[in-house]
Amino acid sequence: MERIGEGLIPGAEDFAVDQDERYLYAACSDGWIRQIDLVDHSVKNWSYVGGRPLGIAAGLSKDEMLVCEPQMKGLLSVTENGVRVLSGQADGLSYKLADGLDVARDGTVYFTDASTSYGLHDFDLDLLEGRPYGRLLEYSPRTNQTTVLLRSLFFPNGVALSENEDFLVFCETSQARLQRYWLRGDKAGTAEVYVDNLPGLPDNVHRFGNHFWIALLGVSLTVLKMPLKFPLVKHILGSQRLLLHYLHTSYSRVLTVDEDGKPLDMYESLQSESIGFMTTGMRVGNFLYLGSLSANYIGRIPVQE
Repeated sequence: MERIGEGLIPGAEDFAVDQDERYLYAACSDGWIRQIDLVDHSVKNWSYVGGRPLGIAAGLSKDEMLVCEPQMKGLLSVTENGVRVLSGQADGLSYKLADGLDVARDGTVYFTDASTSYGLHDFDLDLLEGRPYGRLLEYSPRTNQTTVLLRSLFFPNGVALSENEDFLVFCETSQARLQRYWLRGDKAGTAEVYVDNLPGLPDNVHRFGNHFWIALLGVSLTVLKMPLKFPLVKHILGSQRLLLHYLHTSYSRVLTVDEDGKPLDMYESLQSESIGFMTTGMRVGNFLYLGSLSANYIGRIPVQE
């Protein structure tokens, strides 16, 4: 695995790529959106968001990124010249953990509020509690209004639209599954399980062509559900924040599925080259780019056709 920008890209939680696929944009733990040149691998401090940016997606304008920032702001429009808040609440409830997003061709933004009970610094307690506190949301740039599409979700995380934008998929991290939400057709406005029983907890999901690339944290659903059966174990994990330690040391996987949810391939880094707490895997051209909350670089591996 090649390391890009080592020491310059702390905690890249998610990526977006520009329309020309020349630059990768990374949401970093120090509040910066960094621009990585995919040709010479130079790294630039592109725009300072503050807080802790999580999900990121390219906007319709060439110089705009849409960003989820959970601590202070919510859904943001970010350019090199500044930051503008698009949405900070829905149905009178402020976002506690604005997380993943994708942008449709008409500018509509689909994003998640992972938990209405826990914030960024105690999200692991939401995973341990295992209750459905999350929401799937839709922001309309025409009306500047945000609509709640789904409630009572289990830590909804990354979002990706299908190639034809007739549906989207989103990760439910604490259930080790993805759901599909229909945007058009006879099933419009309904949701169904898309991929279940994943071999890890899904974080971000990205589409390349008609395939989805799902980043998996190296924790099985069995391990996550065990504390629910044993209150003492749950108390110890929660009070000592041991789940966070486990996530930081877990190895990386990216699962590829087709639009029907059929698994196609699994990319795993060698244990000696592993990125712990890997949250995103994005394919650009013939390479897969990996981001992690615990690394200070971006990983890159070639993709076999």
